[in-house]
Amino acid sequence: MYIKGISDLIEMLKLQAANLPTYQAAVGATVSDISDVNEDLANLQYIVQYAAAVDAAKQAVIAMKTAMFEGNETNTISAFPVFPIAAPPTPPLANYRGRAQARNRRFKIGPGYVPEIAVALGIDGNSNRPRNLAVFLPEISVEANSSGNSIVVTVKNRGQADMWDILFATRDSNVWQVLKSATGKSIEAILPNDSPQPAQFRIRVQLKKKNEKYGQASAISLVTVNP
Repeated sequence: MYIKGISDLIEMLKLQAANLPTYQAAVGATVSDISDVNEDLANLQYIVQYAAAVDAAKQAVIAMKTAMFEGNETNTISAFPVFPIAAPPTPPLANYRGRAQARNRRFKIGPGYVPEIAVALGIDGNSNRPRNLAVFLPEISVEANSSGNSIVVTVKNRGQADMWDILFATRDSNVWQVLKSATGKSIEAILPNDSPQPAQFRIRVQLKKKNEKYGQASAISLVTVNP
């Protein structure tokens, strides 16, 4: 398969963790290969979850900083978030994708390598294999237009989603609301800025499939709109 992002690599390693022992002789895999697949998978799953937890804590601190500087005096400042302590399953290594690709090249010249094994190990590029929605994230870009409090949101890596919601929050709030829904790659939307001055908002996107959430909400983008 073409390993475009970390979610693709995790999906492939999950298949290999489950099936490589069965096809070990056919692809010429070593005991070390099986161990490496399981360790790489565990570390990648961990870093995805850890990064999401750290990002959530970071965004809460940014909201606190803004509120402390110029927030509404009637609002209560939230408690400081607790940042998670890093504890990966094994010492992290660099270039897990390259390591996986090198193993796959060796597996392909194994004595019993056949198309069925290619599918079982996630090597064949089967795009119909279900994605792991626990780690699947869309990629977004947000640009502000010159006036009208309007933005243009572009979404990539939508997987099998058939629509998406633009979620917004003010820069000093963690209350998220749906701004607009879309089905294409890009859409223009108007943010609710009643002030005559520019305003900052946080934007993220939640993919949907058949009106149900598909994967996780995207990373947060901060945008300044002009009246």
